[in-house]
Amino acid sequence: MNRRDFLKTCGLVGLLIEGKIAFSRFPSEISFRGSVPLKKEDGRPFNIKDVEKYEPYIFFYPYVSTPCILVDVGNRAEGGIGKGNSIVSFSLICSHQWTFPTPSETFITYYGPDETSLVDRGNVIQCCVHMSVFDPLKGGEVIDGPADNPLARILLDTDREGNLYAVGVKGKDQFQEFFQANHSTLKRLYGSLKRAKEIVKESRVIKLKDYTKEEIKC
Repeated sequence: MNRRDFLKTCGLVGLLIEGKIAFSRFPSEISFRGSVPLKKEDGRPFNIKDVEKYEPYIFFYPYVSTPCILVDVGNRAEGGIGKGNSIVSFSLICSHQWTFPTPSETFITYYGPDETSLVDRGNVIQCCVHMSVFDPLKGGEVIDGPADNPLARILLDTDREGNLYAVGVKGKDQFQEFFQANHSTLKRLYGSLKRAKEIVKESRVIKLKDYTKEEIKC
């Protein structure tokens, strides 16, 4: 066993001993692995019952500066959890040129089922910088636009009480490209690139509309 496999095994054993997360249903081909509890703004656990249908939420994982979207898309979705397997999460960093939400604005966001996007349908995630559109019902795959890769999927799980955890990232690891492309903005937001690259230990979940002043849709 090489060092990388040894460290992965140790991490899995620790999580299984903790007894909160079951990894058996998750694929092995994931680019990041690590259990992080999702919390409300007041520090209480964010429960699966707190998720409102079609309401996009934002949290940060696996780094303090890498935003993720969490949304109940209302229909059974690939990798979805919850009663209808409809709650999904993705890295909210466009896989084309790493556009991401900031407190002032976001050009990448979720369009509900009653909204019209560039592909003449709702229930999509769309980036209005270069017009890439992704399907949250099909693992974040590209529907249209210049993006070559789907959005990275954030693996979710719950404990026995239904409290939510982010436990891994499935998809091409583009985080280093994200840090390089946005280093100036990240330094402004987080004080330093080193701080922006810190791994989260727990992550607050808030509605996307409460995080950013303006959701720019096209």
